[in-house]
Amino acid sequence: MSIRFKKSPKAGILHHVAILDVRPRLLDALTSLRDRVDAARFPLPLPGADRARRSRAELLAQLDDYLVPRLRAPKRPCWR
Repeated sequence: MSIRFKKSPKAGILHHVAILDVRPRLLDALTSLRDRVDAARFPLPLPGADRARRSRAELLAQLDDYLVPRLRAPKRPCWR
């Protein structure tokens, strides 16, 4: 955590602003989400199962290709 001081435009009052690095917790949450989405299966031939399988694949692709790599290396471009 870092603390910065900001001068308020009104009356010249100093306010402190705490800047938290939430990336580790966000990475843990997205990794957990990714594992749960990966574990989801839709084997029965029910209405909507094909769409659910496509949505699952799209979500995994976004997590694997963009979101998780961006959190692991925030300053590096995320191209696969």
